[in-house]
This record gives sequence, C-alpha cells and structure tokens, in this order.
Amino acid sequence: MVISEIIKDCCTGKDGISYDFGRILGVVMILGFLGISLYVYTVLKQPFDPISWGTGGGGLFTGIGAHLMLKSKTEPDA
Repeated sequence: MVISEIIKDCCTGKDGISYDFGRILGVVMILGFLGISLYVYTVLKQPFDPISWGTGGGGLFTGIGAHLMLKSKTEPDA
C-alpha cells in the first residue's frame, strides 16, 4: 500500500526501520493543525486569517525541521 509506505517513511529514521518519537509527534502535530483549522473554518464558520494560519504553520514546520537537523547526527545509517 502506498499510504502505509508514506507514513512509515515519515515516521522512521534514515535506516527506515527505527521509529523516531519526534517524527511521529511532528506528523501528529501537522495533522492536528490541519484538522483544527478545518474545524474552525467550516464548522464554527470563523473567518480565515491567512497571516495567522501561515505564521502558525511556518512555526510548526520550522520546529520540526530544527528537530530533524539536530537529530540527524545521532540516527543509525541506512
């Protein structure tokens, strides 16, 4: 299955076997960010603010990228 391979690639380290808690947490945070955004704008009918949404998403991706950079030297090789 293609989706299961994508999820595994997003949640494992360079070796593709060992799971990384930080990567799993990053995936959960991104899905939560998108889910809450959709809920607020569709169910609660609040207006969309692209500046706030982009700032929050940018901060989220920056934090995940910083984690991956700091963690890269401690991961087992492929």
